[in-house]
Parts: sequence; structure tokens; C-alpha cells
Amino acid sequence: MKKLALSILIALFAVTSFQAQASNEVLNKIMLTSLKLSIANEMHINNLVNWKIGENQEYDMSAVFGNIGKMVKIVDREQGNAIWVKTDITGMMSQNAEALIDRATGKILEYRQNGQKQELPDDKLEIISQDATSITVPAGTFEVIHIVAKSEKVKKLEVWANPRDIVMDGAAQMVIDAGMITVTMKLVKFGGR
Repeated sequence: MKKLALSILIALFAVTSFQAQASNEVLNKIMLTSLKLSIANEMHINNLVNWKIGENQEYDMSAVFGNIGKMVKIVDREQGNAIWVKTDITGMMSQNAEALIDRATGKILEYRQNGQKQELPDDKLEIISQDATSITVPAGTFEVIHIVAKSEKVKKLEVWANPRDIVMDGAAQMVIDAGMITVTMKLVKFGGR
């Protein structure tokens, strides 16, 4: 339960202050939301994020008008008892981010977007529902926990996760309603375990 709750919490980092360009705002929401989901899904009973260097996930991203690109997340390097997770979005919109995550607490210690250090928003999460189900995505069919949540800045957030069988956060699919656009991310491949 802590794993999944923390995943949702990480998703909230996707909601930061508005930037000059709408595409930057949406991408930032997507990357931070994905990061929050990642950490929340992977929290172990002893509160450790146990991701290994080189673990990676690739997602196809789509919106109502079709494919908008890809998102790749990778555990890049360690720093003390923390790990750096890199996220790259390519396609119609492009952006990259890095987050330094404390292994013991799951707390994001530092977040950089396109090389610039960013303030982390404090957006409280409300879990609406969670249930066990299965889902088929390009990477395969998985037994998952489906969590629906919302916050002040994210109208609706859904994650289908299996941290036992999928590396990092275990997210097989994510749907983020960022207000201006709803983005669906489906797991294409993963590795590094």
C-alpha cells in the first residue's frame, strides 16, 4: 500500500507553476506526475526505494488526437543513499528532467527540468479508489493495482501498477488529466533488472 501511495504522491510533482509555453507546462506535469507515481509504487515495507542503476522503462504517449511521443525513464546513477532518475520526453513536445530520490524515504531531494533546478510543489493527493485488475499494454499483460486519485492541480490521475514484475515503479499504464490535455502512457518495454 505504501508503494502505491507514494507512486501517486510522486505524480503530483508533475503539477508545477505555469511556464511561458503551454507545451512546457504539460510536459512538466507529465514528467513530475510520472516520477511521483514511480516512487509511490516502489516503496517497500521497510520504506526503501530499491531501484537498481540501469533499470529503465519506455512508454508510448498519446492524447485524444493520437500519438504524441515517447517517455523514457532510467535509474542513471547513485549519490550517497540516493539515486538520480532521468526522464526524457520526445516527439511532438520534448523535455528532460532529473530527480534525486532518497532511497530510505522516497523523498525527492532535488528536481531539475531541462537542466534548471525547480521548486517542488506541495500538492496534497486524494485517493479516490483502488482495485485489483489486469491490463494489457504493448509490454505484455499484467496483474495490477488500479489507483484513481486527484489533487488541486491534477483533475484525475490513474495508474495501473505491478512493482513485483515491472522494474522501477511497476507502472504498466498511467493516465494524467493535466487540465489542458489528458495524456495516456502505455509501457512498451522495460529492463535492467
